[in-house]
Amino acid sequence: MKLTLVAHYGEKAAQWAELIVRYQTALATELRGAFRPYEVSQVHATIIGLEGLPRDAISGDGPTETPWRLEGVAELLNATSALPFQVRIGGYRPDTEYPFESFGRHPFLRSFTVHASGLVVAIGWPEAHGTFSNVLDELRREFNPYGFVHKYHKTAQDIDNDFFFVLGKIDPPAVVDIDIETAAARIRACMADAEPVYVQVAKSDLAVIAYVDEELPAATSQRIRLPII
Repeated sequence: MKLTLVAHYGEKAAQWAELIVRYQTALATELRGAFRPYEVSQVHATIIGLEGLPRDAISGDGPTETPWRLEGVAELLNATSALPFQVRIGGYRPDTEYPFESFGRHPFLRSFTVHASGLVVAIGWPEAHGTFSNVLDELRREFNPYGFVHKYHKTAQDIDNDFFFVLGKIDPPAVVDIDIETAAARIRACMADAEPVYVQVAKSDLAVIAYVDEELPAATSQRIRLPII
């Protein structure tokens, strides 16, 4: 079993759930059935992977009804000033300048992508009252003293403020005659023109998930209770 800290695994606010279904449906149409959407409840935003958790820091081996001893994670989440924060998804126009880039790219280009692995990823960024902040990147860094380093923080200067979530997966052999990037570009343009959706991220929206499949299907994944105040 591996562990990861995620946001909004399970039930979601209506607007975000509708956005997920809207773009899953659009991509399935564009790719003529080659796209396999995740269940809406399965879609989540990863905060930080906890795969490096020392074995002596937990109790149990595999899914269990007994709470795992994740005192460090719970202590951080109870003490952090980074929570709650708000994320804006969509509405990133290509002709608009924003006060940040995502891994050196304009947020319009990063807002909806299809990875070489076939994963379909959408991304939003923290924004409140028209002001963008690096609060998600800062939260990820707060885990460093507890022995966890975000996998995209390869150097001290790296910034990963992406609130990313996977909508599903494309089966590459099934779409050899389809221009995947053109399909993705159409959906990216639709997201840019749409009204933004705002997602709140509070302590109560976070969960540690024990999993064997990185897609986090409900059948083989388990939410671990944390003593969060």
